[in-house]
Amino acid sequence: MLNRSKKLQVSSFLTTLVVILIVLVLGFLQHITLKKERDQTVKSQQLIQELSHLVAEFEKLEGLPYEYEGDSYSQVVDQYVSTITTIQFYFSHLATSKKATLLRDPYFDSLQIRSAAYLEEYQNLMALSFEPNAEADLPTLYSNLEELSVSSFISNWSRLEGEALSEERARFTLFYDICLWVSILLLLYLVIFHILHSRKVTKEFDDCDKAILQNRITSEVFEHIEKMAGMGHAYYNFKEKNLVFSINLYRILGYSDTGASPSFKTYLGRIFPQDREQVLSTLKSLTLIKNALETSARVVLPDGTIKNVRMLGFIRNDERGRIAVFVTKDVTAEISSQEKLQELNASLSLQNRLFKHVESVASIGYYSHFIDTGRQVFSDNLFRLLGFAPDSFTPSRNILLSHVLEEDKEVAGAWTDPDLDYDRSLKETIRVQDRYDTIKYLSLSREFFEDGAMRVLVVTLKDVSVEASINRDLENKNKELFRSNAELESFNHIASHDLQEPIRKILTLISMLKSQSELKLTEKTEDYLSRIKRSASRMQLLILDLLKFSRVSHEEKEFKLTNLNNLMAAVLDELSLKIEENGAEVNATILPEVSVIPSQMRQLFTNLIENALKFGKPDQKTIVDIYTEEPTEQEKALFANDYTSNLLKITVQDNGIGFDPAHAERIFIIFNRLHDKQFSEGSGIGLAICKKVVENHGGVIFADAIPGDGSKFTFIIPA
Repeated sequence: MLNRSKKLQVSSFLTTLVVILIVLVLGFLQHITLKKERDQTVKSQQLIQELSHLVAEFEKLEGLPYEYEGDSYSQVVDQYVSTITTIQFYFSHLATSKKATLLRDPYFDSLQIRSAAYLEEYQNLMALSFEPNAEADLPTLYSNLEELSVSSFISNWSRLEGEALSEERARFTLFYDICLWVSILLLLYLVIFHILHSRKVTKEFDDCDKAILQNRITSEVFEHIEKMAGMGHAYYNFKEKNLVFSINLYRILGYSDTGASPSFKTYLGRIFPQDREQVLSTLKSLTLIKNALETSARVVLPDGTIKNVRMLGFIRNDERGRIAVFVTKDVTAEISSQEKLQELNASLSLQNRLFKHVESVASIGYYSHFIDTGRQVFSDNLFRLLGFAPDSFTPSRNILLSHVLEEDKEVAGAWTDPDLDYDRSLKETIRVQDRYDTIKYLSLSREFFEDGAMRVLVVTLKDVSVEASINRDLENKNKELFRSNAELESFNHIASHDLQEPIRKILTLISMLKSQSELKLTEKTEDYLSRIKRSASRMQLLILDLLKFSRVSHEEKEFKLTNLNNLMAAVLDELSLKIEENGAEVNATILPEVSVIPSQMRQLFTNLIENALKFGKPDQKTIVDIYTEEPTEQEKALFANDYTSNLLKITVQDNGIGFDPAHAERIFIIFNRLHDKQFSEGSGIGLAICKKVVENHGGVIFADAIPGDGSKFTFIIPA
């Protein structure tokens, strides 16, 4: 297209040049013609003027014999001589102007001959006119002069010369007009040519611009396609010895400067050393073979990264000569994908085997119904659950339902029907009878899977025969437990009323006996009565603690937003007498407001503070510190992720006698005591109640101590 535009420009220039040259030539010819016309007119007019003068002189000469008949001979001769001299003068001028005549006939020569004869006759006439007796010859001479008629000849010549001048000027005018009109027509042609040519050239340039734009867009699109495809190309012109790299080839080879001069050294410099020989061999073979050649190699980037590339080379011939084209494709991702695909296939194969194994171990089978095609599939283990080997028959819903007991067929039919909608979270259990008449319990769950246009109903059947048996046993045990709980409730009632009544009477009677002074009890008797009273008090304390433990275990868990500072103040007020009797000091930091079971949380603080007061050192003031702190990461790990960001950790620390850390877990077991009854009072239930309260709040409690250096009880609950 560019060549065509250039040819149009050249043709336009040549046409314009030729037209201008022709117009200039015509103008030059007009100028020459005009000048020639003027020169010819001047010469012709001068010739005609001289001829007119000659005519006048000859007419004067012809009239001389008649005008001067009375004059003397000398006067006539003088006039004759003067006229002849003038005639000769004009003849001399006429001799120089004779070439200016436009007539082809030799009028000047004829005029000279005629004039010479005329003058000769005239001289004879003049000679006879003054001789006597010559009158007889005069008419003859006059007749001869009239026959010669020089004046008429000259007048005729002058007339013909004038007519010839008019014709010549007419020819000049015609030629001038022709040149003018030809020039006008040529210029008009040039204008029209340029208008048409400019349109054509404009169209050509528009087409050229469009082609350039299209070529640029195509190049950019091709560059993007190359980039997306991970390809780059190069070509080598054998004629021009010119090598060109595409931008993406620079990228593949790891060159950041895409304007660097390409070379085969640059290309081969990036090839892995062990692959260069193979690439060179391919390049050499390319010049000898017409077909395209392919090879693979590795490319080493400046940062040491190795890429896998696929190379394709071929030779083509066009108007620019013989060209070798090299296409390089980055197949690193492709090879990596193939390797991953192989690994994935191996993994899928392994997973399939594992799935079948797990399916068999977990006693699970699958029934799949492809809704669009109607195809139905049994998993291998579903065949086994029904007592058949895998693929023993063509799977169908009817065959599956035929093994379901009559009482469960309606449920099984609904769950395997793809047109019915069920809550996916619901599960049903049906009973099936396999080919060996064994009754099995199967749990059902179903799910719809969609992949594009494909929709599949998958029903999972799990053999829960063992679980069903366990559930039946569990139901029986639950019934037994319910009966036991009812008996325990009855015991609580008895413990809270019937058992406490005899103990209260025993304690009352002992007090009454001791108050009777007239009985005069011996020291040994009073000792026995004291022992009986202590045993009865311990029994009463044990019954009360058991009631507390029972209430904590069975009390309705009603959480309320509680200010722990107020709750702690109430506990300290309740224990104020004990704290004062022990000379102890209890320090509590500011506690938060949290959602707890108020009565149980109060019991928790009461038991922990009483425990600290009970095991204080006798020779040292008991100090109890109650404070909060941030749970450690290890402690947070004991809770679900939903609670780790909002935990409350409270510690009750004392400076008492402590205990062996080896017993840190045992002390929370009911009826477990680390000290003798003589050392401290208690039932061994208080810390068990603390643990139960913390568990009711979804928390944990643990203890730490150093023998002889105090103990520390910490509990963590969700706030």
